[in-house]
Amino acid sequence: RAAAAHALGQLGDRKAAKPLCSLRSDKDDFVRRTVSRSLASLGGEAACGGAGGDGVRVRVRVRSADAQQQAAVQRQLEGLVERRAGMTLIDQVGDEPGIELMVAVKSGVRGSGASTAVTCAMNQSVFDLPKRALRGTANPSAEVPLGANASPSLIAGSQEQCVDALTGVVFDALVAYAERR
Repeated sequence: RAAAAHALGQLGDRKAAKPLCSLRSDKDDFVRRTVSRSLASLGGEAACGGAGGDGVRVRVRVRSADAQQQAAVQRQLEGLVERRAGMTLIDQVGDEPGIELMVAVKSGVRGSGASTAVTCAMNQSVFDLPKRALRGTANPSAEVPLGANASPSLIAGSQEQCVDALTGVVFDALVAYAERR
């Protein structure tokens, strides 16, 4: 069991965390120590989905000129964080380590008639807490061509879908950063 735990740690693949986590309470002390070292190489106890600690603390802040859109993206990102094993949503920044995700959302309509298209973009920044050290930025964007004579309901629905898709991209980038840290 210790040799298997060591080999899983050497793989460097986060998928190895699940079997390692199940061995943390093994009856053999040598196995438990080996599991601990292997988990450390995969991000520590946070790799076990918060077991043994709260995992990565995440604060989400969203801005948009459209208050309804801002609230929807905020709820969506917070829900994704809450459901993600190894992540804990926080409201306020304290002295503990964590991550802050800041997102600015923009969407609009370009053209009219035969060439109507919906556009959306998110400017995201990731900060390490508590010092708020900037660790990364990205600007995913999308454009959805709607063709001729797009109805107002088609335009509104397409804007919502465009923003939803980018929200998933932003969250995936946050998870990738959290796993690397």
